[in-house]
Amino acid sequence: MISQECYELGSKSSVIREIFSYGLKRKAEVGEDKVYDFSLGNPSIPAPESVKKAILELLELPPEKIHAYSPAPGDPKVRTAIAESLNRRFGETFRMDNIFMTCGAAASLNICLKALLNAGEEAITFAPFFPEYRVWVEGVGAALNVIPAKLPDFQIDAEAFEQAITPKTKVVIVNTPNNPSGVVYSEETIRNLCAILKKKSEEYDKEKANLLDNVRQRRETELQDLYNRIQQSYQDNQKSLQETSQQKMQAISDKMLGVIKQIGTEGGYVYIMDVSAGIPYISTTLSTDVTADIKQKLGLK
Repeated sequence: MISQECYELGSKSSVIREIFSYGLKRKAEVGEDKVYDFSLGNPSIPAPESVKKAILELLELPPEKIHAYSPAPGDPKVRTAIAESLNRRFGETFRMDNIFMTCGAAASLNICLKALLNAGEEAITFAPFFPEYRVWVEGVGAALNVIPAKLPDFQIDAEAFEQAITPKTKVVIVNTPNNPSGVVYSEETIRNLCAILKKKSEEYDKEKANLLDNVRQRRETELQDLYNRIQQSYQDNQKSLQETSQQKMQAISDKMLGVIKQIGTEGGYVYIMDVSAGIPYISTTLSTDVTADIKQKLGLK
């Protein structure tokens, strides 16, 4: 049997893919120069000359270098160069260790969502969105909450976004320039987004702190109660043991005296028997004077 969930995901084609396929069909019918395809994000302009030059240089490398495996996080030199570029452009302090290279944004997003989300949690994104977001989020057992865009400018609906955030919200996916609309979120939109995230974070952090405080206080009360019960139980046990020990010692003494009265003294020895076990408990050699003294105290002839 195959996974029914994966089968259903694979059998559904997105509108973007359908438009792309229709575009290919129309190009074949009327010519490529007469069809403007705005479906998939295929580049229509050449890469910078420096990129072209680097690719050509790589093709001249020995096969064991160009076709060899790199370290899992990516080539150290490349990661260092990216960290330095980010620091230079944005005033950050990234290091090589902060960079993990992937084959495209899809792999990167998939890895990040798997690392951040747990089953039962939620992610938020804004329509329209790349359909694979849902596959990656639901693939870890989380739920994707989609916020409709404001029309006609396709900016983020701040009010709807704030209402959608819950204690289960773990991830917010912001894609600008947006795929597939191409809209770039304005500075005002981004600032509103950041303000809402900060407000809700502080709100839930406070609730979490209060919850932890209540749990801590309840746990301290429970521990104190447990300690008191253990102390009381210990004291009761000590008292019980003391009483029991006294009773046992008295019973043993009575048994010993009974046995001594029964067997008397023979040849200067006093045999003290454990009546319950039926074996010698203590066998002590006594002098004649001591024996006579015991006989007198026990009323033996």
